[in-house]
Amino acid sequence: MAHTNTKMTANPPLILFDIDETLMNTTQFVNGQFVELAKLFGKDAENVKKVFTTYWSGLESNTDFSPEDCIAYLANHYQHNKAEVERVFYHPQIFGAALFPEVKSVLKKLQTMKISLGIYSEGFESFQQRKLQANGILRFFEPNYRRVLRRKMDPKVIKSLPKNTIIIDDKAEVIAFLEPFPNIIPLHLTRGVENQVGGYTLSSLNDLFSILDSLRDARGGVK
Repeated sequence: MAHTNTKMTANPPLILFDIDETLMNTTQFVNGQFVELAKLFGKDAENVKKVFTTYWSGLESNTDFSPEDCIAYLANHYQHNKAEVERVFYHPQIFGAALFPEVKSVLKKLQTMKISLGIYSEGFESFQQRKLQANGILRFFEPNYRRVLRRKMDPKVIKSLPKNTIIIDDKAEVIAFLEPFPNIIPLHLTRGVENQVGGYTLSSLNDLFSILDSLRDARGGVK
């Protein structure tokens, strides 16, 4: 749902998307990994989840998650062939099943509207890019605007973006960080969660188009 915001008076030159829990249901993705790895190890999914949790507990931040380190950790813990663990960990079906259902249609429509699209995400670049590639959506995002940072709340990065850049993110703390920047219009994607932050919120990416209409019409903006 859109709320009053006076930052924008023209079409957005750029829309940047977070990946995890914005384009991709990461919780479902990780649970799918637990299930498939459990089959490989001859354990139940809860057992694998506990081992994952032990690995995660040693990280300073979730964005420090390294697939290669985790695969090695699992292979060592279960005394299993590392190549087999890697094969299951990266199984394309697990990636594909976790893409939010409206994502492809929304990206296609935005592309026809001639709006530049990019990524503003955290983590290891190779892993985040693999998520997009495995789901067949990497092609929608311009290479110059695929920003995957270990810590994305970096003022220097945000200040370098064009005026009226829209950034869509599910995390309230990211939206709160972005709000003060005059060149950015942050949109909080809540997917039904009540902790709405900022001037504009979406319950799904389908809500983006009504918000774009609202922004375009604000204070006589460009049609």
